[in-house]
Amino acid sequence: MALTPPPPETESAVLSLNKLLLETEGPGLDAKVLAGQLAVFVLNREELCGEFVNILLGLSLPLNGTLSVFDQHLSQLSEKDQIPVIQRIGIVAARLGLIANLNVMENLVLAADYHAMDDRAEIRQRALRLLERVGYEDSPYGALGKLSRAQQTQVCLVRALMLDPDLLIYATLFDGLSSRDADTLLDKVLEIHRYKQRRTTIFLTPDQKFVARLPAETQVFCLQSEG
Repeated sequence: MALTPPPPETESAVLSLNKLLLETEGPGLDAKVLAGQLAVFVLNREELCGEFVNILLGLSLPLNGTLSVFDQHLSQLSEKDQIPVIQRIGIVAARLGLIANLNVMENLVLAADYHAMDDRAEIRQRALRLLERVGYEDSPYGALGKLSRAQQTQVCLVRALMLDPDLLIYATLFDGLSSRDADTLLDKVLEIHRYKQRRTTIFLTPDQKFVARLPAETQVFCLQSEG
């Protein structure tokens, strides 16, 4: 008698939202984003993109519902237990978060040095390779204040890539960029998404029009109130 094959395992979500509510008006959102997928969350305001990231990292709580990443609610974990999860996440935001009194290379190697991932020479070589991949053409040891907005965004992108994350989150990434620079950067971001197998890429934006610039296979979720 032939054996019945077991049912396929349900793939766990990289990011899972259950009735998530960020502000008093609007419905809670249910969403799942799986490994390797592209997704965009359209929010009411730019500030909510930052709040979304804070909730994901366990730095704040939503008004209602839950958000988990790699099956973990970071707000419920100890700082020690958060570290291996956060190491799998790269965040690139319009406000950048670069450290102004450090040069480009110092900003890039900070996290990798802290986690002692490799020897310092290899970490710096990785930074140089990634700068080249994203099209950065200025000095890798230059001051941040002398860089254009587009160059600073490239540095921020490389910083997020230094730990080779499984999940990349782009929060209002293209704000302040010219149309040409934004198009060039988006091409690089999509190339980076495809470069690592099963890497998940999520965009956060208040701009509905941005959705049209993304590939057809992108999942679209709206966390916007009516009207």
